[in-house]
Amino acid sequence: MKKILAVLFALMVFSPACSGQDVVPAARKGKAHPPVSHKAAASAEIKGKIETITLADPSRGVRPELSVMDEAGKRYTFLVRPTTIYGSDWKVITLDKLLRDQQVRVRYTASKEGFFTALSIKSATDGKDKPL
Repeated sequence: MKKILAVLFALMVFSPACSGQDVVPAARKGKAHPPVSHKAAASAEIKGKIETITLADPSRGVRPELSVMDEAGKRYTFLVRPTTIYGSDWKVITLDKLLRDQQVRVRYTASKEGFFTALSIKSATDGKDKPL
């Protein structure tokens, strides 16, 4: 008897999903669903000089950031992920290897909230600029 009840319960639970019936609750029927976008956020690129570098300090909740002044004089601050930085020879380097006033090219995305995340940072010089 318990086996029959278990089978009937399983059939009731899975039958709408398996048979392709509409499983949208009645309260949501008739309402338009927001479109789902599978596109990646568009990226942009700037060239400029490094103004400040903030190294990560997880114990204090500090994330790694890089401030760059572009050629037009506009300042950008980027959140830096660990695998996004390249030297002038395209070898991966760490954030602490970058220097103040060093020329860089940053490819980035902007979030809806206005935060910039660096996708890649490429040094345009050989690191002969002023250290921070």
